[in-house]
Amino acid sequence: MKLVKIVVIFFFVPFFIFAQEFKAQEQVEIYLQTHLSELKLSQDDILDYHIYREYYSEKTALSHVFLQQQYQGIPIHKAEIRLHFHKDKSWIITQNTFVKDLNNINIQSESLLTDIQAIQYACNALDIDYSKPNRLSKKVTSTSLYSSNF
Repeated sequence: MKLVKIVVIFFFVPFFIFAQEFKAQEQVEIYLQTHLSELKLSQDDILDYHIYREYYSEKTALSHVFLQQQYQGIPIHKAEIRLHFHKDKSWIITQNTFVKDLNNINIQSESLLTDIQAIQYACNALDIDYSKPNRLSKKVTSTSLYSSNF
């Protein structure tokens, strides 16, 4: 009899635990779809985003979900929606800086400068002396190739 109880507990308990788990991606999508006008966004504005941070606070009983808007898979700087979910109170929004009418904006998503040119222009604009590398290291991408006196 004990063996049957143990088997039943180990078999069914995980289903109850996971069934009650907060599924951020699904819940966020439902929230966005039902609150487009309140957020002053269009369907196109929420096509490309990702959840970059998600956590649960036991102190506040809130699930915090942070979204970042993207354009063709490239994150848009500071284009975020911060949502907070409480099981009894639903969603609370604290920030919406998604870019509106994204498809109507002329966005250039290709680079016009090489890595070296970008560093040269930045150093020139900041009046910083730098040394040019003879080559770019392909083995270690984090290698510092320039030295300067800040």
